[in-house]
Amino acid sequence: MDDGSTVRLVTGVVLLLSSAAVQMLGAAEPAGAGAGEKRPADLWGDLGSPDQAKAAAAVVGLVGRGEAAVTFLTEKLRGPAEAGKAPLDTKRVAALVKDLDAKGWKAREKAHKELAAMGPAAEPFVREALENEPSMEVKVRIDAILAEWAVRAKSDPAKLRRARAINILARIASTRALQTLVALRSDAVGSERQGLSLPLLNLAARALPPLLDGAGAKAKEGDFAAAARLCEKALAISDKTDHYAGPRIRAILDCIRARRKGQAAPEKLVTMLDPAAAGRRGPPISSRIGWDLARGENLLDNCGFEVRRVQGSWPTRCGVWGGDMATIVSAEQGIKPREGKQMLRFHHCNFRSSGSAAGSQVCQVVDISKYKDAIRAGKVRAFALAHYNRVAGNARTDTLNGVGLLAYSGPQAQHFQLSQRKATIARSSAGIHTDADPATWEKLTVGLRLPKNTDFLVIQLLAAEDVYNNLKGVEFDGHYAESAFVTLVTDEADPPPTGQ
Repeated sequence: MDDGSTVRLVTGVVLLLSSAAVQMLGAAEPAGAGAGEKRPADLWGDLGSPDQAKAAAAVVGLVGRGEAAVTFLTEKLRGPAEAGKAPLDTKRVAALVKDLDAKGWKAREKAHKELAAMGPAAEPFVREALENEPSMEVKVRIDAILAEWAVRAKSDPAKLRRARAINILARIASTRALQTLVALRSDAVGSERQGLSLPLLNLAARALPPLLDGAGAKAKEGDFAAAARLCEKALAISDKTDHYAGPRIRAILDCIRARRKGQAAPEKLVTMLDPAAAGRRGPPISSRIGWDLARGENLLDNCGFEVRRVQGSWPTRCGVWGGDMATIVSAEQGIKPREGKQMLRFHHCNFRSSGSAAGSQVCQVVDISKYKDAIRAGKVRAFALAHYNRVAGNARTDTLNGVGLLAYSGPQAQHFQLSQRKATIARSSAGIHTDADPATWEKLTVGLRLPKNTDFLVIQLLAAEDVYNNLKGVEFDGHYAESAFVTLVTDEADPPPTGQ
């Protein structure tokens, strides 16, 4: 099946961090490596090339230079030329957005052209206007402006160079690279800010679990001092990357500190971390500390693909996996499920057989009804992740997987019709190139602030034919997904969901 989502997922892919690189965060920096004969200045020029092969070689060359590349790219991305850009006149932008609905056609047309000329820096203001249910003409004009910016970004050497440089910093994943990414995000707006947020989110998603699980192990041993130190490291990473688990990690740390003093964990914090524990007696929170406690509630059903089949159609009710041809299998081809006894295997890019589509998609509708009031107040963010693996294969084996998080306005029963009309009101997607090691699972995370009119969410898991488009036979040699996860987070630190 191809409702346009595959194309957007594949073209929007960012090469993300390897787990080995993330484990180096806060430890030793990755050693520099030889990177071919070209000078960094030449590689910088190649990053803006429309020739994918030349650009890919430049990416590899700079990644191989390690910390030297971090220094070089930081100067390029945050140097005088970048810092000297004129700041955006926000009052003028607001006036132009308002003029898109002016009485006179000439005024509307003038505002349209001037906004389009401003470029993506004005994107947050334009998108905010979309959330306020504008007139049909304003909506059409805003959609046209956003489309123009997207087309311009794909062909602009400066935009390509900047995006690929950010990609390189994310792949190097050293502490200094992280600092540069954080600084760049603080200055960014619109889609570029989202593009910077995803690498940071994925870095945190890889670095935090071992720290929190390690803190839990130390807490169980009664070594609350060591547990607190691990939590403090996790909290520092979550703060730098703006990871959604930050408030929960802070609450866990406070619980550990209380136990270290021989006190009971504060009831308010226990309730925040585990609402079901409110008013009941049970094991102290410190005995259950770990990543599962920090990351929050998983809103997916059958998240590990342990039960039920994948239906050969777009799901229109919550808790059911459906989409292109895929099956739930046990261990095979040297690949074992990450958790439990089963995993999802992608087969074809449509319901029954191979075809011209570029990717196989499996999705689930997510029930978000208990957060309805907070969503209507504009205070909810959604996060999704999944793990991927594949066979080593050969020169024709595809490598790309993706996760998409889509927000819709309307009844869940109309999911298929809405997807065919490409009627998402917000989306976030990213991709990852899996390695050729069947023993490892790669994790990919995306995040999204929900528009106020969001009625339901869809998580979309993707396997893409990025190497060879097989028009006959099984399209994927052995590509798998596991341990999917979706959670919602409100802006308040201690937010009881409403509408139960």
